[in-house]
Amino acid sequence: MNLRFYALLLIVLMSLKTTAQTTLWSMSPGGGTSGAGAIYKISADGSALSNEYNFPVTGFVGASPEGNTQCLASNGKIYGTMTQGGLYDAGLIYSYDITTSTFTALYHFKGESDGNRPTGSLMQASNGLLYGMTPSGGANSLGVIFSFDITSGTYTKLYDFAPLSGNRPSGGLIEASNGLLYGMTRFGGNSNAGMLFSYNIGSSTLTNLFEFSSTSGSLPFGNLKQSLNGKLYGMTSLGGSTNQGAIFSYDITTSTYSKRFDFSSTSGYFPRGGLMETTSGLFYGMTSIGGTNADGVLIQLR
Repeated sequence: MNLRFYALLLIVLMSLKTTAQTTLWSMSPGGGTSGAGAIYKISADGSALSNEYNFPVTGFVGASPEGNTQCLASNGKIYGTMTQGGLYDAGLIYSYDITTSTFTALYHFKGESDGNRPTGSLMQASNGLLYGMTPSGGANSLGVIFSFDITSGTYTKLYDFAPLSGNRPSGGLIEASNGLLYGMTRFGGNSNAGMLFSYNIGSSTLTNLFEFSSTSGSLPFGNLKQSLNGKLYGMTSLGGSTNQGAIFSYDITTSTYSKRFDFSSTSGYFPRGGLMETTSGLFYGMTSIGGTNADGVLIQLR
């Protein structure tokens, strides 16, 4: 994957608009003054790129925020997770005040029962709490779901992923219109190809909804997206008719899974990240390989 494509991937899939919707904020897992990543902003027209915070090489305040989309919370601050660094070199939760340019490490993962090296995004649910996942750590070393209270600074582990169900979650969680959180794991299920699940924040109950397979798409990667039509949309990095990934939808009302597109070497394949939807109902996303130059493609789904 070339650097231009990687930068585009970050900007499109990890960007965050400020309330004025004139500036995009994002992160890079590498680069910056110490090579450990940076928080940067860019104007909406693609000009005036500037590094706002460079993660230090020591990693004490975190480093390498790979795949960790930022969340603009109700208090106006940006929240996110770091994959590495922190007091225990297991990642951390941080806040960044875009008004005062202040970075604050809020919770240091220990890499044990509380979770280890978060690689997905945070989201703020309707109850005001932040929710996220780690792909490892926890009681079974297969990842956890957690919440973080931005008012009290309290971290709470909510669920331990297990061997016989979905495990090693990918991406982050979303809150759908029915009030449930939805997410995906990369492994688990009868085919060990991943699971799509819901989590009820009221009852603290996780429900496995669909088991991925080689035909339906396997090893899902990235976030889900709820469409204007109410269905969830996402991508798998493998599986499908060519074993190069697929786009799918899931109807939360009828519990119906539908494969929508099979990736190939010509269309681009091995997609990473999630899909974005425009107001006209078109979806956009990217693949990491394939296309004319074999460096990935930008895709559109009607």
